[in-house]
Amino acid sequence: MTGSIGLVEPAIEVRNLVKAYGDNVVLKGIDLAIARSEIVSVLGASGGGKSTFIRCLNLLETPRSGTLDLLGQEVFNDGLVQGVDLAGMRAKVGMVFQRFNLFPHLTAAENVVIAQKLSLGTPEDEAIKNALRLLDRVGLSHRAMAFPPDMSGGEQQRVAIARALALKPEVLLFDEPTSSLDPESTLEVLKVMEELADEGMTMVIVTHEVEFARNISDYVIFMSEGRIVEQGSPEWMDNPSDPRARRFLSSDG
Repeated sequence: MTGSIGLVEPAIEVRNLVKAYGDNVVLKGIDLAIARSEIVSVLGASGGGKSTFIRCLNLLETPRSGTLDLLGQEVFNDGLVQGVDLAGMRAKVGMVFQRFNLFPHLTAAENVVIAQKLSLGTPEDEAIKNALRLLDRVGLSHRAMAFPPDMSGGEQQRVAIARALALKPEVLLFDEPTSSLDPESTLEVLKVMEELADEGMTMVIVTHEVEFARNISDYVIFMSEGRIVEQGSPEWMDNPSDPRARRFLSSDG
């Protein structure tokens, strides 16, 4: 559990979370609590369960067992999704993916507009105003009418962040948002994420950007073979006790 839990109600709390695909157990009893406005980074080598874990946090993947509480509501308990509006919950606990998942035939603005109309029922005039404001927020007001195939990877990812923000989330989950980007685009996206952190957005970030995780995070966990094997404030990264974490950090992922 993170150090701030006990002082405030957690935004996210998982207890003994297990996820399996048939006989392949991918998550082997994860315990973690994340406070509101806290930034938690998830590090680890490929195949350690990081992406599966973050996808379980808004039930894009259904765990096998354990419990999951989101924003004070129990949404999963011992094998069963509780009575929860999944679409509404995923608006509050938004996800930004490695792949941008934008509609290629819609402009940047239209991608942000349609998310609001479909998920929130926002009237079109209001949705357009929100979209233009949010594209300006991520530095893309000049690209509002561009189509995704004509945009750089960094621009597309910033549109994806604007789309997630349009649903007024209380938590944002990032699944390796810069892993497919070139260095310049990576810096553009990380800058937006830093600004969100400064504004108090609760974020869980699966990333290979070690220095970014060190600098932005309140708490950093390291996963290996489906377990959290190292965790704490970023200072542990200077002298990790687990040999797998030492190897990972010595090679910067």
